[in-house]
Amino acid sequence: MSLAEGLQKALEQSGLDAIAGQLINLSKESAAMKCSAVSDQTIPIASSKLGGSPDLPCDLEWPEWKTGNLSFVTQLNLAEVPRNGLLDLLPASGLLSFFYDREQSAWGFDPAHKDGFRLWYFPETSGLIRKSAPTDSTFSCARLTYEPFLSLPDPGSSPVSDLVLDLENDDTYRDFWEKYASTGPRHQLLGWPRIIQSEMELECQLASNGLYLGDTSGYRDARRKELEAGASDWMLLFQIDTDESTKMMWGDSGMLYVWIRYPDLKLRKFDKAWTILQCY
Repeated sequence: MSLAEGLQKALEQSGLDAIAGQLINLSKESAAMKCSAVSDQTIPIASSKLGGSPDLPCDLEWPEWKTGNLSFVTQLNLAEVPRNGLLDLLPASGLLSFFYDREQSAWGFDPAHKDGFRLWYFPETSGLIRKSAPTDSTFSCARLTYEPFLSLPDPGSSPVSDLVLDLENDDTYRDFWEKYASTGPRHQLLGWPRIIQSEMELECQLASNGLYLGDTSGYRDARRKELEAGASDWMLLFQIDTDESTKMMWGDSGMLYVWIRYPDLKLRKFDKAWTILQCY
């Protein structure tokens, strides 16, 4: 049974027959990232993992910001990712390496937060070496594996708001969505984000183009009108959930979201990605 067939059956069994077809059309192929705590020494160089020590080019300096050394969060070996549909947008090989502000002050609403996170892409992994952090590692190590997953829009997001209104009980979709999404930490590559506060595409577009969104000034700025259309170019690259096994706590049990514009992903311009932190 394909992922789409399995999702169709599950939707129908949950009383969502009336909008099952539309939800299937809205679904996005993604990969749930499952983690298992292990010793860093047991993981081969360039393997997908959370925390521990990163595998980097020998001449690359550790990234810093005003708060000091950035914390290594994750590296994703793209050769390990199942290839299907949307996931084919990713390079077939190479390593994504992500670092984030150790003080968690780069929330993503300020253009100045750009240097509070770093996403590197290394097309070749053969020359990488494992590097220890200049200060103690912030997060414990966990091996990552990938499971193909058809993600669905968050119940509070605009893509499903009109569909849910057609249901006799608008909690039906939310209940299904909560059960359908993977249990435990919801680390995910591509697909729809699990939203904690609000949709993020416009925030990514405006903040990455120089508008401050810590108050209403950026949203009222005259440049918003010309920039707003570009919000639809943004897509989730990956999300990293709060995870006790790696000692990752984003704000108050929150989530880190790394976004990228579709044109930048096609051109492998991963340095153009934007990061947002949301929490409860």
